[in-house]
Amino acid sequence: MQIFATYAFKHYFAAIGIRDLFCLKNITSIQFAMLLVLYVIAYLPKNWRKR
Repeated sequence: MQIFATYAFKHYFAAIGIRDLFCLKNITSIQFAMLLVLYVIAYLPKNWRKR
């Protein structure tokens, strides 16, 4: 539960930071985009840089 709460707060505050950085109005689309990027990064193999 603690890991989920930490992740949720960090994800929300990162979306707010991106919204403020690019002067956007809505954070919902930013949150979905961040989830997609994090999902892809999570499924990359551990040794993808060692080619």
